Amino acid sequence: MNNLTNFVAYLAYGAGFASGTFVGMLIEEKISLGLTSVRAITREDPGELLAFLRSHDYGVTSVDGEGATGSVKMIFTIIKRQDLPHVIGIIKQFHPTAFY
Repeated sequence: MNNLTNFVAYLAYGAGFASGTFVGMLIEEKISLGLTSVRAITREDPGELLAFLRSHDYGVTSVDGEGATGSVKMIFTIIKRQDLPHVIGIIKQFHPTAFY
C-alpha cells in the first residue's frame, strides 16, 4: 500500500483478500478431503439403521444415553467427507426425527 490516503486501495485489498478466502473455501468443499465424524441421537431403536450402515461398510458405535426428554441412543461413526450426504440421507430415511 504505497498510497495510504487512497480509500480505494483499502477496498481493493479487502475485496481481494475476501474473494481469495471464498474461492479457497469453495475449492476445499468440492474436493472433500479427509474424514468427518457423524453423531446421531435418536429416541427410537436404531437396530435397523446400525445394521444398514454396517452392511455398507461404515463402522458404527452405539451408546445408551440420557437426554432432556428421557433415554436416547447415540450413534457415532467416522466417514470420508465425500460420503457425508449419503450417510445423512440414510439417517433421515430410518429416523427422520433424529438429531445429527
